[in-house]
Amino acid sequence: MGQEEKLIEELDKAKNCRIEKIDKINKESGKDFPTSSQGPNRSGKMSVHKPNCTLRLDMAKQQFEMAKSQKEMKGIKDIENLVNEFLDELDLDRVDNPIRELKDEVLNAKFYKDLFCHEMGDCRDIVWIKFTQEGHVGVVAKGADINFCYPPNEFRYHDKEVMSSGREVPVYNTSGIIIHRLGLRWNTDKVLVFPLTGKGMKALRGKFEAKGLGQGTSSGKIETGIGDYLITKGVPILDFYSHM
Repeated sequence: MGQEEKLIEELDKAKNCRIEKIDKINKESGKDFPTSSQGPNRSGKMSVHKPNCTLRLDMAKQQFEMAKSQKEMKGIKDIENLVNEFLDELDLDRVDNPIRELKDEVLNAKFYKDLFCHEMGDCRDIVWIKFTQEGHVGVVAKGADINFCYPPNEFRYHDKEVMSSGREVPVYNTSGIIIHRLGLRWNTDKVLVFPLTGKGMKALRGKFEAKGLGQGTSSGKIETGIGDYLITKGVPILDFYSHM
C-alpha cells in the first residue's frame, strides 16, 4: 500500500468512527442529526443564518451537555497530544509547540507566514482549534483566518454586509453565533495551531493535484480527519460540523 493510500485509509477510519458516534447520538436522543454538513439539500438546513434552521445549534447544545456531563474535561494539552497522535498516524510532522499565546500577537499575514520555518509551508495549510474561556473546544478549522468574533445580541445573528463584488455575506460566522447562543465567550489569549507539513502532506497534495484539485483540498482532508479523530476520542466540539 502506498503512502497516500495508507493516509486516505486513516482518514476514512476516522470518518467512519464519526458516523458511528452521530448514529449513537441520534439513537439516544431521538434526533436526526446528519452525519456530515455536506449533501443534497443540506447546506440550507445546516445554516445558522436562517431563523428556522436549528440543526447546528441543536447539535451544539447536545455537545455542550455532553461536555458538562463528563467527569473530566480534556484540556488544551490533551487536545494537543491527540492531534499530534493523529498526525503521527498520517506521517505528518508533529508540532511540538502548537499553543500560540496571542496576548501580544497581531493576526496578520506575518503571523501566518512565521508559522512555517521552511519553504514547503503554505499559509493555507494550517489547522487551528479555538477554545472557550471555560475550556471547551469551540471549533476545528483551517486557513489563515483565525478570529474571535461573535454578535453582541441574538437580534444581530442574521446581519449581512455587502462585499466589493456586490455579494451579501453574513457579518457573524457560525461558531461565533453558536458560542453566543450557549452563553459562552472565546478564550482570546491562546489557540492551537498546527502547520501541516511532512511526507504525508506531500503525498496527499500530489494525489489531489494529479486529479486537478486545488491547493486547499489536501489541507481540508486533514482538517476533517483531525476533527473526526477528536470526536472519536470523546472530545465534544461545540461547532460540531465546522471541520466537515
